[in-house]
Amino acid sequence: MRKYIYFDEISSTNDYIKENYNNLFDLDIVVAKHQTKGRGRLSRDWFDNSNSILLSMLIKPERDILIQLIPLVASAAVYKFLKKYVEDVKIKWPNDLLLNGKKIAGILVEAKYLTKLEYVVIGIGINLNDERFVSEIENKATSLFKVTKQKYDSTEMYEGLSDALRNEYMLFCNNQSDFLSVNRLNSAVINKDVLLEVDNKLKNVKVLDILDDGTILVNIDSQNKSFSSGEITLNKNYIEKE
Repeated sequence: MRKYIYFDEISSTNDYIKENYNNLFDLDIVVAKHQTKGRGRLSRDWFDNSNSILLSMLIKPERDILIQLIPLVASAAVYKFLKKYVEDVKIKWPNDLLLNGKKIAGILVEAKYLTKLEYVVIGIGINLNDERFVSEIENKATSLFKVTKQKYDSTEMYEGLSDALRNEYMLFCNNQSDFLSVNRLNSAVINKDVLLEVDNKLKNVKVLDILDDGTILVNIDSQNKSFSSGEITLNKNYIEKE
């Protein structure tokens, strides 16, 4: 039976699943009120003050899946969840969601291979009832509360997000998910000039499309190339005020 495991405080919901996956079941979800060592992609810290949705879902695939598609599946699920409450939600490939141009959610996908794919962990953090942020991210982050001026019940919200994530993944497994079109139609980067980190250097590129394999197609140095990973900077698109 799919279940929730809830913690008031934990180092990291992703780490808990990675350390205990042998004793957990497919699509089990770990939820925390606060993480002491939360992180995003590239080992960046995830700031939370107990006002966020923090959860991770375990996937134990019965067959190999294209890992680079999973962040897009998760992004589509989070997008659909947030659209129930707010309008101007955009997806910043491959793992962030923006609201009114500011980051409201982040996704961290991790996997383990031995002789085969053992597991995938999808970690999601959404800024929920945050009224303010630390100075490092004050001008780049927002929350549902800051935009709607409403407080949200955390249990109701993490249950809703969990349902959205499980449903989207099951649709993906059955080749019924529209996650690619959701990512393309609601992209914060397609047709934008951005900075892309390539070989530890920032390059000016124009994003052309998200391809069917989850890679991003860009025009770089007058050539079209695809990338399966990389950090996109959209600083000029961040809004300085609500």
